[in-house]
Amino acid sequence: MYNFRTTTAFIPLIFILFLGITLVPAAPALAGPAEDMLALVNRERARAGLSPVTLCPQLTTAARVHVNDMIANDFFSHTGSDGSRSWDRIGRAGYQWRTTGENLAYEYGTASATNIFNMWMGSSGHRANILNSSVQHMGLYTGSVMEGSWRKHYWVQTFGASNTTCQNTVAPGVTVSPSQAVTMEENETINYTIRLTTPPSAPVTIRARTSSDACWVGGSPAVLNANNYNTGVTFRVKAVIDDIIEPDEACNLWTLDPQSSDPTYDALTMRDTPNRLITVRDNDEPRIVITPARRVNLSETGAQSQTYTVKLLARPTANVRFALRTSSNQCTLSTSQVELTTGNYKSGVQFTVTANNDSAADGDQACNVWTMDVQSSDPNYNALTAADSPNRLLTILDDDGGQAAPAAVSEPEVPTLQTSTGVEDAPVVVEEAVAVEAAVVEGAAVAEPVVEEASVVEEVTPVESEAPVVEEATSDDTAQE
Repeated sequence: MYNFRTTTAFIPLIFILFLGITLVPAAPALAGPAEDMLALVNRERARAGLSPVTLCPQLTTAARVHVNDMIANDFFSHTGSDGSRSWDRIGRAGYQWRTTGENLAYEYGTASATNIFNMWMGSSGHRANILNSSVQHMGLYTGSVMEGSWRKHYWVQTFGASNTTCQNTVAPGVTVSPSQAVTMEENETINYTIRLTTPPSAPVTIRARTSSDACWVGGSPAVLNANNYNTGVTFRVKAVIDDIIEPDEACNLWTLDPQSSDPTYDALTMRDTPNRLITVRDNDEPRIVITPARRVNLSETGAQSQTYTVKLLARPTANVRFALRTSSNQCTLSTSQVELTTGNYKSGVQFTVTANNDSAADGDQACNVWTMDVQSSDPNYNALTAADSPNRLLTILDDDGGQAAPAAVSEPEVPTLQTSTGVEDAPVVVEEAVAVEAAVVEGAAVAEPVVEEASVVEEVTPVESEAPVVEEATSDDTAQE
């Protein structure tokens, strides 16, 4: 959705996912998404021969208000829950505008400024807002909420031109870097630095937590003051190492409500502090380990023996059994089957191989130990075949004076292990936008424009239209005077 306003012309509205709420204190400038989006916008404006725009705290405040409103009241529109339009919110944020514009969007999964920007540029109304030659400033805010099993990210982009200088002073806020989503291996640690955008008048305490027990955060709470607000405090997020076979798991870093005697920072909530998306990749696999692994020589003299220990690397969900056999009659096994359980898979079970002392002068002979196909109600282990299980090589040393070389032993045939994979994509949604003070226009690809009378316009009649949000939607809102 887009929104733009002017006394001489109006721009079509395009709607894309962005959030809005009731007015709140000046919004923090986002360290990541806002700067990423600004670079994309100015790149396209340069290609079109237009001057660049700069980030404006007041426009970011208006965007934050609308994002929070949409999240809190579960809607997606340029019209706020209080009936406000984009130019109303921009004016309330202290921006004395002569031209305004607003683009909205939302997406599921991982937030991406590039994805949203490309969707906007593919929509005529949103593109018109981005490439409007009249605008000087831009604001951007993103917020997210869980919707079923998906995380839904709202985006609001605001534009404006003002007869007065935009207050380029940084608004009080919280930043966390790095800003991009990351994937961690088990036992890996990632450091995040939390900072304040302005020096506080009193210490600011910010706590953090993780969204699951797949990782944990150290260094919380962070206490930031006038001396360290810019250098920041480090949160350490470490992925938990376990021995459970499981899918990759989200373990996001959430920063909680700041607490401070500084009223500006104390007024900020979780919606105003950045979160970071983290995926912990599981590194456990169903594997059988037999020690020792080296080749062993056993003499017939005294019927020498070797004891082996069998363990599982990952915890099974059911008992795991497999048969043992030897490649010849030169040695004997203490057991023909091994069984491991959830209770002994770490400590393991043992079996012994003993050389058979015969009277044949047949020279040294191979007598290897083969592990057979695994049987288990645990599907991860049950899928293992003899090819996936370790064998142990032994040579039985003849004590009868024979010179024969060890007979070649071929391993048992192993069936090919079949695997399959599946992938599921997260849906992305986009809508259309509106904008106009003297005139308001919204455009939607699937609905005819609906004309309404504007209550605050002298010469221009606002036009708005809304389209149902399905797989994709975009929205813009514009106004000029």
